[in-house]
Amino acid sequence: MFKPRNYRQWIKNDDLVYFEVAEKQTDLGISAEKNLERQARASILNYRTELGRYIRKNPEFLSSLEPLEIMGDAPEIVRVMAEAAEKAIVGPMAAVAGAMAEFVGRELLAFSGQVIVENGGDIFFKTSNPRTFGIFAGEDSPFTGKLAIELQPSEEGLG
Repeated sequence: MFKPRNYRQWIKNDDLVYFEVAEKQTDLGISAEKNLERQARASILNYRTELGRYIRKNPEFLSSLEPLEIMGDAPEIVRVMAEAAEKAIVGPMAAVAGAMAEFVGRELLAFSGQVIVENGGDIFFKTSNPRTFGIFAGEDSPFTGKLAIELQPSEEGLG
């Protein structure tokens, strides 16, 4: 079920350009050194296509609530999702938002030295400055707007 991402109104990056790109269930909030909407959309469509092809051949990937063994010809995004599911002891689709944020973010690094990609609270970022990320704990939570974490830059990017 789609929920408006009202928390995105709090995003403030004076040194980066913010834009949003949505394709079906994938809804990314992105900050980069310039508007990369076209590149981000192409990346989203590519990874959605890879996931869709794999799911058509292996429908249990979509619905399993437990980790699954992955077929040998699986695309990298499927492998990464399966590894995350194994670590958390959940189904692989539990990792789809984080995987999409990271994979799109890493592709955008070819066009921008700094990138932040948010997908439903899952974040990938590579920046040259420390960044503060607020914690959205729900509309009615007393913690929303009161908690944040500051993360330092990383050479590889973090998610």
